[in-house]
Amino acid sequence: MDAVIEVVNYVDGQCIRHLHLMSNLEFEPACMSQYAAINGLMTREAGVWHLRAMHPYRGAIDVPAACVEGKARRLVVWSLAGCASVTRALYDAVHEYERLFGGRAQYAFMKKLPKAAEHGMAVGDLILLEADWMLERCVAVGCKTPSPSLPQIEEHNLEKGA
Repeated sequence: MDAVIEVVNYVDGQCIRHLHLMSNLEFEPACMSQYAAINGLMTREAGVWHLRAMHPYRGAIDVPAACVEGKARRLVVWSLAGCASVTRALYDAVHEYERLFGGRAQYAFMKKLPKAAEHGMAVGDLILLEADWMLERCVAVGCKTPSPSLPQIEEHNLEKGA
């Protein structure tokens, strides 16, 4: 058996992805790339290969609390870790949204807005909203329409005033 088994694959409330994979064969670079295993640690234990990684998450995720209809809404979440600014994170998240879904994001969400921002203000083509259901230390972008399923959030600082 050479299948990859996902032991752990989730994004926590701080927008950190936790990944633990197992396989009978050593992990190929293509597999690591497929799982976006950034800085993963590969070990061999009892004849089985393990890949463990934790890193700031940047990608699509289904967020149940983001949808009044009671369904999950697919957003692109972008960790602020390593980003020069919230504006840069929004820019990158919008481009990832367009790449993944072929459409333009309409809304941007943050757990707590920067001091210089106001709820409902326009940031380029986006409407910026503060949302208590959002993950910490990240921005998210999306549209009005609920989407189909991806990694779920297990739980739920942005730039200091500009």
